[in-house]
Amino acid sequence: MIVADASVVLKWILFDEEDRDKAIILRQRHILGQDLIAVPDLLLYEVANVLPLKLDDLQQVLEGLQEICEVDLHVHGFEFHELARVVELARHYRISGYDACYLVLSQALRCPFVTADEKLLERLKGIPHVMHLTHVKKA
Repeated sequence: MIVADASVVLKWILFDEEDRDKAIILRQRHILGQDLIAVPDLLLYEVANVLPLKLDDLQQVLEGLQEICEVDLHVHGFEFHELARVVELARHYRISGYDACYLVLSQALRCPFVTADEKLLERLKGIPHVMHLTHVKKA
């Protein structure tokens, strides 16, 4: 299992994104049951926020949302103790609470956290289970 953030999942829908091919490989591995993808429930809201800014056509936005929902990601909500950890890590690493949710989920599931967000990677430098999308193995 891996945790993937919105910077990775959005590449499934946005065709002109750098490293889109690697994001598609992750999606395919999830669909085949080879490497399941877990996400915090906020990912769906992040995607719903970004797609209308990136795509002009409302139908494309809705189709993109539907496509992501049909992938059947393992969606996780948080309880108070997990939210407390989100706040703690957000403050420690000087990242958004949204980004900290992915980190907390990856720690809870003891699995890698994959992102394509360069600024976030810089803030989380040195955490061994945090990796750039380009460092994910193909098989």
